[in-house]
Amino acid sequence: MARQYNQRMLTLKTNKVFLLNLLDETMPGITNILPLTTRTPETSLSVLFINRFKSYDRIKKMGKSRFLDAFEKIARKSRNRQTKTYGLAIYEAALRNITTRGENEYTLAAQDQCLELVCESQKAAIQLF
Repeated sequence: MARQYNQRMLTLKTNKVFLLNLLDETMPGITNILPLTTRTPETSLSVLFINRFKSYDRIKKMGKSRFLDAFEKIARKSRNRQTKTYGLAIYEAALRNITTRGENEYTLAAQDQCLELVCESQKAAIQLF
């Protein structure tokens, strides 16, 4: 069982590194604002945020008020109380940063797959014990 657990944790770590690299291209600095926590992927604010918004370019297109409203909805799902603080910080980061592959469909598809693998790896590691 220990060998299986270690293998699953290695898979989780590897997929997290891939995901973080992709996030640096689509949303630079997002993990400084929203740490990537996957312990409970269904209610993790960072996971819900990445699934919904995908890149800073999409946030810029939405505008400030639409983004903050949409962000507040996903923050409620995660039971997070700092919606205004995080929302404003993310919107400012979207305006300030330059994405290298923000609207690249292949990068976004790879990001979705990595996020799914990270969530599934976390679930598998928890289910083992």
